[in-house]
Amino acid sequence: MTRLRFGFVLVPLLMVSTAGLADYYEYVAPDLSPMYHSKAYTWGINRTWSDLEVVQGATLYITGLRDSTYNDRLYISLLDEAPLGVTELSDPVSGNVDYFAGLGTPLLTLANIPSYPSTNIAYQLTADEIEALNSYASNWRFAVAFDPDCQYYTDCAIKLGVCTSAIPEPTAMAFLAVGGGLLALRRNRRNRKVANVA
Repeated sequence: MTRLRFGFVLVPLLMVSTAGLADYYEYVAPDLSPMYHSKAYTWGINRTWSDLEVVQGATLYITGLRDSTYNDRLYISLLDEAPLGVTELSDPVSGNVDYFAGLGTPLLTLANIPSYPSTNIAYQLTADEIEALNSYASNWRFAVAFDPDCQYYTDCAIKLGVCTSAIPEPTAMAFLAVGGGLLALRRNRRNRKVANVA
């Protein structure tokens, strides 16, 4: 009976200490259509999840993407920071060259997107990219960068969905450690009693 009592005490404590800290956040870019070949774009984002959460997954959504010609590239990267909102930069380099190469974490390169029908993209960030996102967002700001090497259009706003989970608090971990120790001690004493009786 004592062992069960410890369990009933520890579980609610852990639930209370980490409750409500896992969540889903959605960020919507201001209008990024059209994206011109002679430009590059940054989308600076203020992080809204707390220091008690860590990103577990993220998906970049581009709905209704269309390209004006064939054999083009759209480079998309994750940056440590950029001015908030969408910033348009001059990109004087011609050809298929990523303006942001070496400046952050490349996410994906889209090629040969047709002008019709439009293409929907839902790109899930890899584990390494999630690690970079957590690192970049630790200063409360991060950015997504776009370098269109020709002209691209989108039918809807570009979105970034971020899933977080709670980081176990030190007090919760301490409760678990103490509770586990008490359960082990109780089991050990019970086993000794059984051994002595036998």
